[in-house]
Amino acid sequence: MSFRQNDLDDSIFAHKGRELLLQWIGLDRATLLRFQLGVSYVEGIRTWSTNEFDSAARITKQFMSWSSIKGENIDRITRTIEPLLVNLGVHLQWQDDPNVYRLIPLLELLESVETLSTMGAGLLNGIRETQQQGVSPKPR
Repeated sequence: MSFRQNDLDDSIFAHKGRELLLQWIGLDRATLLRFQLGVSYVEGIRTWSTNEFDSAARITKQFMSWSSIKGENIDRITRTIEPLLVNLGVHLQWQDDPNVYRLIPLLELLESVETLSTMGAGLLNGIRETQQQGVSPKPR
């Protein structure tokens, strides 16, 4: 970004400049967080123009790496997503949302690679049972 002192006196320019910088910072923070979690996925801005505030003019690009070696990185990635999936499932379950049943295959995957927590196992057993009974997923 390029600006002069009088640009900062322009509240619209200052606001748009702040939003632009926050977008870049957000992308960088997400990259660092993914790196710490072992998720090899990077998203960033590929093209831009100086002082172009229209987000449609910025083209984002995603990059990902993976391994073709059987089992490599699976434990770390499944341990990363397990609490997220279980928390999503519990929210859906208590909100009486039948979409919770769509998580069963994912929870079963976590169970098969031995990364499903005790809480996740309880969720999985509970929603399997309510699905088989054809009743509401919300615990009684």
